Amino acid sequence: MSKRKASPVILSDEDGHNPTTPINSSTDSGLDMPSSMLSQRSVSSTTQRFIRKQQLHRQRLQQAEAEAEAAEKAQEHIAVENPRRLKPKKIIKKTLSPPRPALEPERDPIVPFYCCYLLASTVPRYKAHAYVGSTPDPVKRLRQHNGDLKKGGAKKTSKKRPWKMMMLVHGFPTKVAALQFEWAWQYPDRSRQFDKSENPTLPSSSSTVQGPTSTTGKRRPRPPTLVQDKLRTVFTMMRRPSWIRWPLAVHIMEPNLYESWKALEQNYQQNTSLGSSTRNLLRHQEPHVNVTQGPIMNLAPLFSVKGHRLGRLKDKEQERHADFKEQDALCSICSKLIDYKDPTSYLSCDNEFENCAMIAHLECMADFVLEQSNPSPTPGQRESTENGVPVELLPTTGVCQMCHCDMSWSSMIRAMAARKQVLQDIVHVLSDKESTEYDS
Repeated sequence: MSKRKASPVILSDEDGHNPTTPINSSTDSGLDMPSSMLSQRSVSSTTQRFIRKQQLHRQRLQQAEAEAEAAEKAQEHIAVENPRRLKPKKIIKKTLSPPRPALEPERDPIVPFYCCYLLASTVPRYKAHAYVGSTPDPVKRLRQHNGDLKKGGAKKTSKKRPWKMMMLVHGFPTKVAALQFEWAWQYPDRSRQFDKSENPTLPSSSSTVQGPTSTTGKRRPRPPTLVQDKLRTVFTMMRRPSWIRWPLAVHIMEPNLYESWKALEQNYQQNTSLGSSTRNLLRHQEPHVNVTQGPIMNLAPLFSVKGHRLGRLKDKEQERHADFKEQDALCSICSKLIDYKDPTSYLSCDNEFENCAMIAHLECMADFVLEQSNPSPTPGQRESTENGVPVELLPTTGVCQMCHCDMSWSSMIRAMAARKQVLQDIVHVLSDKESTEYDS
């Protein structure tokens, strides 16, 4: 039989330090030691480490207390000898101007120009394939799609280059409005703005949604987007209640596509499969769409010099605001005072050829323009319908009662946004000047 070795026993002294060399219980020295003394002085290594940590912790606490007492005594000694030494120095901050009030950023600011466009591939294999997007600069965006510019460009258009721009839709008041229109143009089957039973020109779902799974279990690739399908989609969108009163304009670059648009206009009025509500709506309300044809550079003044156009608009609105304020002009409709401190409380005629003197509150101008769209309105009629035709809530166009020129609601709102921006800049400049004079 093999003898089993006994486990070593570690001894510790009275101070709790590590013991001497561990001895074997099978040795003579271990056997000669009394069992009671062995049980009292033998501890495990874990217990020894715990005791050592407790001792170090007590030493650190005692040292910290001693340092704190020494610091208090030093402070008392300084206070007795030199009391001024304990007074803190005053920190004087010199500022040229008071901090500007934090302005809430506009979630959807009015933009000078933003459009949705339709591209077509020039590769013979993909000649009918199309792509829909949005941009503030269509010329630069087309170069990005074709790879002329390294930065920008969609990943979907990298395999079918080069592309050419077929048409674009512009006149959106804000960037978010253009992005919503773009999404509905890309995915008409997913949009809730379409009634597929009343819109036969809407393309079928095979061209917009992903195909079903095959027998092998793999999902088939998405069918390509075709130019003619997207043309019919945007033509239908212009006549939907969601966009029929928007101040949109269509510019078509390709003559063949322009002829297809005109053919759709002729067939749409003669289509008998439309629903009764849509026919009644179209009979009383035509879409405010201006369709033009020509090269894309015909629209260059709208997007290439948008900074200069915005600057001229700001200068014009600043002069008009000063003239109206000096004359203390009243509302042309209700003859009440106008709060000129709030640049968003009133609108003025957007006649660019002559300085029209028509000015009105925002609510008064909206009612004045809506009265021309809704003949003989009655109180509470805006939330109802008249002879099956919904009464309009959004102003679009009207005729000025002073200069008798056409007024565009979107142009007046754009001018109001420019007036607000330029007046805010003036307030900041004046506040900086006053604070500088005060500091000097």
